[in-house]
Amino acid sequence: MPFILFALILAGLSGLSAHAADDVDQRPAWLQTDVLQAALDMQLDDTQQAQFRTALTETLDALGKRTRRLLRANNTTHLKRRIKTTVNRELNKLDDKVAVFLTASQMAKYQVYRQRLQHHMTDPDLLKRRPPARNGSDAGALGNNNPDWH
Repeated sequence: MPFILFALILAGLSGLSAHAADDVDQRPAWLQTDVLQAALDMQLDDTQQAQFRTALTETLDALGKRTRRLLRANNTTHLKRRIKTTVNRELNKLDDKVAVFLTASQMAKYQVYRQRLQHHMTDPDLLKRRPPARNGSDAGALGNNNPDWH
């Protein structure tokens, strides 16, 4: 039961409430089925779930801010590489945060989670299928509507 609650809380991070898409491809990277399954496989206790949720929220917020800053800049040279670098930097920070409270076996399962999350955040083919951002901007999911991605 706590694992289902954990998955629901992760889903709540996205702020999709009534606008949640039924199609898996329409979900943000952290709500993809394989990413959620990897999160459940870590078997976090209640305290760890709260710590993980906080660390993930901070990482996603920072990633969103940094990515928006990249997209607002008029320089689109090597944008795909710069976004991948940004994702990697933020995920490295997340690694440091979770290493404090995860056990060795949970860290191994966390690496699977991280790899899947990173794949969904940086694979241009996956990003092309995501809709534009709900706020009306053309930024979409990590720049999927930018010509440099296509």
